[in-house]
Amino acid sequence: SWWDLIGGRVYGEFIPVRNYYYQSGMTSQGTGTYITARFVGDIYSAWMLTTATGTNPYTNMEKVLRSCLSYEVTPGKLLGDGDGGNDYVDAFRYMDIAYMSAYLFGDSTVLAHANYLLGDRPLSCDIHKVGYMGINNPIYMALTGLSDVEPAEDRYADLDLISYNGAPLGDYLIHSAWNSPDAVTVFMRIKERTTAGHEHDDSGTFEIYYKGALSTDGGIYGDPNHVHMQYFHQATISHNGLLIYDPSRATENEGWYSGSQRDVRSTSTNLNAWLGSDVMKRGEIIAHESAYTDASERAPLYAYLAGDITAAYDSATVSYVGRRMLTVFTGDSEFPMVFFVYDDITAKDAGFEKRFLLQISSPDAPIIDNTDKTVVTENGDGRLVLTSLTDEIKINGQGGRNEGKYDG
Repeated sequence: SWWDLIGGRVYGEFIPVRNYYYQSGMTSQGTGTYITARFVGDIYSAWMLTTATGTNPYTNMEKVLRSCLSYEVTPGKLLGDGDGGNDYVDAFRYMDIAYMSAYLFGDSTVLAHANYLLGDRPLSCDIHKVGYMGINNPIYMALTGLSDVEPAEDRYADLDLISYNGAPLGDYLIHSAWNSPDAVTVFMRIKERTTAGHEHDDSGTFEIYYKGALSTDGGIYGDPNHVHMQYFHQATISHNGLLIYDPSRATENEGWYSGSQRDVRSTSTNLNAWLGSDVMKRGEIIAHESAYTDASERAPLYAYLAGDITAAYDSATVSYVGRRMLTVFTGDSEFPMVFFVYDDITAKDAGFEKRFLLQISSPDAPIIDNTDKTVVTENGDGRLVLTSLTDEIKINGQGGRNEGKYDG
């Protein structure tokens, strides 16, 4: 009866949408809470449909959990993406999707990660404790009967150090090593299309972590109607992106206009509407490339990502916006990574101010030198030095640890 009721719509409307996005090897809702709240439904349906028909109708689904694990910068901490938080080890909510992904796809590395997340916690006997609340005994026992996969000895066993999630996303996650206090992690994003919802206006952005968060996303997830959420946390201004400021629009967004990318909060009703929507179009991946120094791919050398993100901005403001990003590992312990950003902007008015954003994650203020055109920030033992290759800029510091706190 359930098949007769929903089978046609699932195969005709639900699966095509997921398979289109799964080309990227990722979900559209970022990490943290919203991968579990959204992806858990996808993977439960995969389990049901595979059991009912003998065939899993989803493609590339096995890559999703691995992609999410690649956001880890140190045990227990993730780089932020979308409305998700940066801490998952103390939350049950990753466990069920990790166990389901491990057993459905016979993935020993993901199973090792699921066991790590479970740790010494007792399994719940509550049949309702799934999704947001972790995994329970009945589900766990049912999963263990799906395959005879054994956990890998190392939960990082065959996780890629360079992960690329292609169109319609366009992300790189690059790690110099796994589970090392000296590891460098860099995130680079173009993003071709947005699904709105819990995604952010973050086409053409980056994050950097080294011995501490050096430059990541800003803001706090909370009340979606609060100005902090609408015009800061979800907007480009809280990311390492670009602002193009048109002063004639200063009164827009309740006076919180910042030159951010176009805000999209309403979602599309179906795949064709989404693909045909100019509003959902954010950019285009122009090029991507990466390489290792060794055949075993345990020593990353570089990753390059370039994109046209003109569509993310208002057409009355810009004619062209392009961003190219390059991560290079040096092999030098004094400065293990060099990161290059090159931006190309043609505004409709040459007087529109262009702002290159660098979000400082340290609790201490950065050192800004407008003579040498540098910014220096430290967090823990990690240090980031920004150097401008042009003198035609002015560097300003704004905000602070106790300024403009969000009370939502």
